[in-house]
Amino acid sequence: MNERPLVSLIIPNFNYGGFLAQSIESALGQNYANMEVVVVDDGSTDSSADVIASFAGRIRSLAKANGGLSSARNAGIGIARGGMFLFLDADDVLAPGAVDGLVSAYEACGGGDRLVYGDSLFFDGSASWPVQRKTPSGLIWRQLLGGNFICCHEALVPRSLLLEAGGFDESLRMSEDFDLWLRLAGKYPFHHVPVTVARRRIHGAMMSKQAEELQYWAGRALEKQRRGARNWRERAAVAAGLGRNFHLRAWLAKERKDYAAMKRLSLRSVRWQPWRLKNWLYLGYAWIACRRRGPATE
Repeated sequence: MNERPLVSLIIPNFNYGGFLAQSIESALGQNYANMEVVVVDDGSTDSSADVIASFAGRIRSLAKANGGLSSARNAGIGIARGGMFLFLDADDVLAPGAVDGLVSAYEACGGGDRLVYGDSLFFDGSASWPVQRKTPSGLIWRQLLGGNFICCHEALVPRSLLLEAGGFDESLRMSEDFDLWLRLAGKYPFHHVPVTVARRRIHGAMMSKQAEELQYWAGRALEKQRRGARNWRERAAVAAGLGRNFHLRAWLAKERKDYAAMKRLSLRSVRWQPWRLKNWLYLGYAWIACRRRGPATE
């Protein structure tokens, strides 16, 4: 019987000492034997070093100067030994049986050059609820252009594909996982499996301002796809994705009553997706709101 693949679970951490122990324990508590846990501390200034030291002999760890989430994940990839990779943020918790469930699903799909991804639960420390999103399988590049629906901790990624893609783009402060999925999804199939992989913590750091930042960096990832488009069909598909991205950002600006920003972003959505009526309606709404508030909002 063939030995099951070594899975490297990478946990990047920056100043999450209050949550890190629970995250590591959830990884060490998995029922999958052929697995290593790699914790990368990205220049933390809190109690993280002490937490990591308390797991000495049970995990592999690396301390580095602060360079951002992508830099920490890439550093973990650099020292990991596994043929398969799974990523877990330091404030999230891996669900029991998650690794075995993902590997079993990967093997059932035939293995090889493909990714499998499962599901998540949101939790706030007391209650949990499912993440609602679409879960397509196959070559999902076009579906992904409409927005990311795969959390970084949900996907089991073969080493060969991760290295071929060059890891995570360290120039992106956010949406680095979205960028990686886009680079892989045009060539390799993704398979959704009904496995709960992790509980994703909701706390004060996840407010509306971060949602706006997240969509800004998602737009940057889509711009990379536009520059790499090989024909007019791909360019049209990416243009539609950019139109939806700018529309969502216009909606976020509307929610905080920044009508000048809403107008500016709606203009961009119309540029990329002129056939979509909702983009024009938002532009009209923002134009009227700016007029009513006077020149200062223009």
